[in-house]
Amino acid sequence: MIPDVPVESLGLKFSAIATDLISGEEINLTRGSLRTILKASSAIPGIFPPVEFENKLLVDGSASESVPVAKVKEIGADRVLAVDVSSELSLIRSVKNLIDVLYRTEDISSYHLSHLRLKEADLIIWPKVKQLSWADFEKAAEIISAGETAARENLIAIKKLVRRNSYVLKIEHYIKKLKGND
Repeated sequence: MIPDVPVESLGLKFSAIATDLISGEEINLTRGSLRTILKASSAIPGIFPPVEFENKLLVDGSASESVPVAKVKEIGADRVLAVDVSSELSLIRSVKNLIDVLYRTEDISSYHLSHLRLKEADLIIWPKVKQLSWADFEKAAEIISAGETAARENLIAIKKLVRRNSYVLKIEHYIKKLKGND
């Protein structure tokens, strides 16, 4: 379904994030085979095998970076609209075994990292999907519809962000950092 074309031929800047299992490094994939890059950046550990690419062993980027605001800024984005589709961190009744501890620990760290990274975005929209899991493939139409609704509900703010002067945005980012909101 995905053409095996070089990312460089797409006509727009493209970035996908993967995590190198060997070094633990976040990898910003901006060149090479589109098919290989998408396969690597969505290789969910334990479900899909890691992908060998440029002497790295890559898995899904969410292992190291849940909201890649800084990575898209690396390739030239001066404004970032983030879409938060993370799950809620709900209270649990008990932790019964080692597997529960490992899953819960990952949920907690992912939740907090996502919220920290979202602060770096210029605008965040929240589709109403918090009750769903990334693995709810049978609910794809519902998820897409929720995203479309969230975009329509935020259209004025999105258009305002698009029209913002880049210099004003840089000043706002600087002020945000000074205040400690970044």
